Amino acid sequence: MKTFLLGAALAGLAATPADAAIAFRHQQLEDQLGIGYAVLCEDVDADGDIDIVALNETQVAWWSNPEWDKHVILDGRTEADNVAIAASDITGDGKLEFAIGAAWRPSDTQGGGTLQWIRRTSDPDAEWGVLPLGNEPTTHRMRWADTDGDGRSELIVAPLHGRGTSGPKHWIGNGVRLLALTPSGRPASEAWGQEVIDDSFHIVHNFWVLNFDADEAQELLVASYEGVHLLDRDEAGRWTPTRLGQGHLGESIRGAGEIKLGTLASGKRYIATVEPWHANSIVIYDEPADPLAPWKRHVAVQRLNGGHALWTADLDGDGDQELAFGWRLKGSMPYDRPGVAVYDPGSGDVQIVDWGGMATEDLTVADLDGDGRPEIVAAGRATHNLKIYWNEGPKPALQ
Repeated sequence: MKTFLLGAALAGLAATPADAAIAFRHQQLEDQLGIGYAVLCEDVDADGDIDIVALNETQVAWWSNPEWDKHVILDGRTEADNVAIAASDITGDGKLEFAIGAAWRPSDTQGGGTLQWIRRTSDPDAEWGVLPLGNEPTTHRMRWADTDGDGRSELIVAPLHGRGTSGPKHWIGNGVRLLALTPSGRPASEAWGQEVIDDSFHIVHNFWVLNFDADEAQELLVASYEGVHLLDRDEAGRWTPTRLGQGHLGESIRGAGEIKLGTLASGKRYIATVEPWHANSIVIYDEPADPLAPWKRHVAVQRLNGGHALWTADLDGDGDQELAFGWRLKGSMPYDRPGVAVYDPGSGDVQIVDWGGMATEDLTVADLDGDGRPEIVAAGRATHNLKIYWNEGPKPALQ
């Protein structure tokens, strides 16, 4: 493993060898996962410990904390490829179920994109039951959000492309239909309500759920060809997009791909993106005095290739949420191998956590052992692996 820091003045441009700020210990749970399209940290068996969930092209599996035994709960019962998963207590029994997006065919804007949810059976060793929810072509991301403030979450579904668009100009023509699917009751039946939240954006690679304005309802941050937008629903149910960031302004591919919100110890917030989608820069947007005004943009990291995952968490205990990020292809030094790294928004330093051992398709962060220090969990694409990066705390400063 290669571990080093990039100084703030040279962040993303040159590597200066130094002691790592945080000690991370690698544990590989799986080396034959296939494409780890998505990974979650959730308490699957309701025992109080946070488990790990991942899906590949045909399976959904979870690894039980702390022994990390593998349990396959779905195998070959959805149309390949599985691409998205989101956890919620859909039935109201106190245990999690999962919504799944499958039939991932990014160039097929007329078909594919199956939606379903799965629930456990009375036999704990049996595969879970599958209940269909319809389809939306190029379904790519899904998360649960309480967008109306009623205390119950809706399933937000984001395709990559608009229906009927075609490459290479997927930003021409129909916009992406961002959907909200509402379980009809407890226990949830197969008939769910459906609302089109917005259809004005193109190439929606990811979105994030947050409570942006401290009301009872949650909002959505959306990364698209058009940049970074906040989607907010008023009391009458109307959704309004507000542009917070321009994204990358290229001649063809532009905008933003991955997106997360981070918070500093001061209470100020920042938005982190990969720009443009699948591309080479980590960009930070600093919150202005008026949070609905455009946020100040600066490029924090350059020379990645295939930037594909972001997560914010206080990894070193200083009160600021750092940004864990992953990329899946060979870029330029010091990112000339795929890997995982951490950006410190206070210092501007970048710490390489995994250099060459993880072609990151997705990552998440959670405190898996309850010691107050969050771990990074990542799933690979070309590396076909699943790893925990155990957070062993800040390293002492050199004397």
